[in-house]
Amino acid sequence: MEAQEGILFDCLRSDDPSLYVEQLTYELPATYSVSEILAAYEQVCRHNPLLLAVVDRQNEQYLLKIDRNAPVRFEEITDSEWDAYVQADFAHGFDLHSNLSRIAVLPGTEHHRLVWTHHHLILDGWSLGVFSQEILKALQNEALTHHDEFIQFACRTHSHPNRGNYWAEHSISEEAHALPPALPSRESQRTYAKQSV
Repeated sequence: MEAQEGILFDCLRSDDPSLYVEQLTYELPATYSVSEILAAYEQVCRHNPLLLAVVDRQNEQYLLKIDRNAPVRFEEITDSEWDAYVQADFAHGFDLHSNLSRIAVLPGTEHHRLVWTHHHLILDGWSLGVFSQEILKALQNEALTHHDEFIQFACRTHSHPNRGNYWAEHSISEEAHALPPALPSRESQRTYAKQSV
């Protein structure tokens, strides 16, 4: 999508690994074990493999490449310096050629603290609440939302009267292994102006 092209272009030209990195922090009751949280996050990632995406370059094009068997990035924090960890995790950012989503948990006696760090290339604002709800569903052993329902939601809320509906025209079938469309190479010297939507 055009927005992803702009984000990728900016990231490739920048030396800042935290560019377009986003974080959400949560608290969960300690009635859930750390292993249950890890299992829930892994279940959501396997069910929605865009969370396992990396950027790959093939034939002068950039792709969001998904390996459904890629390891899920998860860390249990043993240091109680929560604020320092969150800041350092954000500053660390992402190597675009490795997993673009990770989660860390600081266990507690009454509640656990979580930080979910992800790249804006794979998630936008409306997606964040959706995937947060998916993690809660997984923790409560509820069925996760099917891929088609996300597409239907995007079709209802992200259509444009002049450009048509991107997701209705480009939704990927299960047989295509959820590989998103290619992002064109933007290594030419021409500048790219980001557009606000």
